[in-house]
Amino acid sequence: MKRVRILHTADMHLDASFAALGVNARVGGRLREAQRRVFSKIVARARDWPADMVLIAGDLFDGAEAHEETVAFVLESFERLAPIPIFIAPGNRDPYTDDSPYARELWPDNVTIFAPGAWRACRHPSQPLVVHGIGCDGEDDTGAWFDGLRAPDDGNMHVALAHGTERSCRPQQGKCFAPFDAAAVAQDGLAYLALGHFHEMAHVEGDFSSVLRYPGSPQGRSHQEQGKRYFLEVCIEHNGDGPPTVAVTPVPCAEIIFESRLVDADNTVQATAARALEDIPEPSRCMLRVRLEGAPAMPRHEYVAALHTALNEHFFHVAIEDALDAASSAAQFSGQHTCLSKLHEVMAGRIADAPDKDTAAFEAYARDLAIKATRGHALPDHAAADVLS
Repeated sequence: MKRVRILHTADMHLDASFAALGVNARVGGRLREAQRRVFSKIVARARDWPADMVLIAGDLFDGAEAHEETVAFVLESFERLAPIPIFIAPGNRDPYTDDSPYARELWPDNVTIFAPGAWRACRHPSQPLVVHGIGCDGEDDTGAWFDGLRAPDDGNMHVALAHGTERSCRPQQGKCFAPFDAAAVAQDGLAYLALGHFHEMAHVEGDFSSVLRYPGSPQGRSHQEQGKRYFLEVCIEHNGDGPPTVAVTPVPCAEIIFESRLVDADNTVQATAARALEDIPEPSRCMLRVRLEGAPAMPRHEYVAALHTALNEHFFHVAIEDALDAASSAAQFSGQHTCLSKLHEVMAGRIADAPDKDTAAFEAYARDLAIKATRGHALPDHAAADVLS
């Protein structure tokens, strides 16, 4: 019985920028530190399992010119993993170019980096296994090179490594890079195709014996990459009869989890905060985005600020999207000739003429209470005192 253990990961995006999240430099730095801890966790698992080899299917770095310190960190990690072989297929974000770390740095002897242009086959040093790989050059995104993959029937187990878009399972919002069809690439001699590019874990299914998998990003980078993140442990067994047996086990590995919650504003900030905390086992490791809806019982800016303070005690980071219904949207009164529309018009004028921000906020609060009362909604006990004081 031939048996091989493979650790498959992709889309680490080391050195990523988190500016698009609107976070400060400190939070961005902590998120990059989390990426490194996840990378170290993956390397440690490959050593302890132990894996017979590691496959990295592109976008190890977030750009073609990674920071020198980050490259040194990766090289040292791979040196410690020796003699376990590591195979890397550069992706569209970290393509193999003359100025890239892949071409410029001296990599440890146990690391093989696949260049672009043509598939290359590398025999495992101690297993009856051949690894086929090809890298991205940052220019050719047609995926035509997938057509050149060949896995001969020579008694060895064959796996392949690449970065691209399998058309049938492309995410709705995913960028299409190097598109290919699984049915055209899968073949009897190919046991496993280790893929990268999709940031969600995916199993490409079809009428073929080859197993095609995307592990997704092992550490989320935004709220488009929510929930648990994984790398894959792949076991391939072959007894000489028929195709090999491939078993794939996803292993959770993210240090920081991105989550989003839609929350209705309650009469108390504490109740709303409790609702946001539901079903999040480790808030201190959670990057939370809250969309806050409903009609609060206090001025909306005060409510949002108080909720932010309450949640910050528990979470790694909190961002609140204020979608509160102030019961005062101008659109809902447009074209109406009612007491409510007249009330809204008068109060809008008072808000516009307020001498300062605090007065304007108070007038808006009074408007919201008046509209809610007119509609028969319950008001907090302190509302009248707030307005009359």
